[in-house]
Order: sequence, then C-alpha cells, then structure tokens
Amino acid sequence: MDTLTLTIPSRTAMARKLAEALRPYDVELRHAEATRVLAAVLDENEHTLAAKLDQTRAPRGNPTEQARSGTQQANLLRALVKAGLELAVSVPAMGGARTCVATAEQALRLLEDKETVYGELVGLSKPDYIEWQASDGSVYCCARTKAGKRCRNVVSGGTWLEPAAWKALQDAKGYCAIHGG
Repeated sequence: MDTLTLTIPSRTAMARKLAEALRPYDVELRHAEATRVLAAVLDENEHTLAAKLDQTRAPRGNPTEQARSGTQQANLLRALVKAGLELAVSVPAMGGARTCVATAEQALRLLEDKETVYGELVGLSKPDYIEWQASDGSVYCCARTKAGKRCRNVVSGGTWLEPAAWKALQDAKGYCAIHGG
C-alpha cells in the first residue's frame, strides 16, 4: 500500500466516525485508548466530538466549503499530534514498505504530493526518492559507453542500499569495475 492507513483500536461509534472523517487522509492512530484521548484532547464529550468529526468531511463541489473542511481536518491532525499520537505512513520501499512517523502537515500534503512526503520521511528529495525507488536502491556507474550512453553497470557495493547510503554513493559519482571502480 502506498498511502497512510487508518487503524483505530476502539470499536465505539466515535471511533467509527473518526475513521470516516479521516478516511481521505488514511491516518493511522497508534494509541491504545484513541477514543478517550481524542475526546480529552478536543475537550469534548463523545457526542459533541462525533458532531465535529461529521463537519470535517470534505464536501463535494463548493471550493469555500472544501477549504473550510481542509482547515478543520488540519486542525484535528495537529491536535492528534500534539496529544502524542503518531501518524504512521507506509512508505513504499525496496521489498515492500517501511513505516515512518509523519507530522500533521506531511499527512495533509500526502494526497497532493506523495513522492515529496515519502522522500522527506526517508531523508531524500522528491527526485532522489523517485530515482532510489526506480533503481531498487542501486547506484549506477557514471561513465559513458563508446556509444555515448551512460553505463548501466552497478557501482561496486551499490545494490539494495538504504536511502542515506544510496544518496552518499550516488553523490560520490562512482564507477563500476569495468570503468575503474
């Protein structure tokens, strides 16, 4: 899965309403008593909080209402983060995915520009994240072939690298064994 996932460990009606309200953002709440904490954070009883969650659903069509709803969703995410809840993002990585903790702002931006957010979460820029993904964590030789094309051999020790190691080796502009590496 290449987006956030929403999981609330409580089966109360409010937890179900929260799941519906945050479905577009697919935020995973990691807390054993998410419902009680949410009510305390927002200083509301269960019924008032359920009504507020109804208001955070993004309305269709009307741009003014969509903007207001987006602000409410942002405020709710910030309140959750402030309360100590984590927003876990499943970031596509080699061999599957890795779980990273996102800020409320990153969670909100995920729907608009997921590659940038994924890159931030693993310590890369958007172009570097896309290249790291496309290369399966491999760094290729920077030499040119006789035909003028870039060599497609892997740099020695340059396969299945984690993002930071990949970036360091990529920036080193290394060569494969054939071209002197």
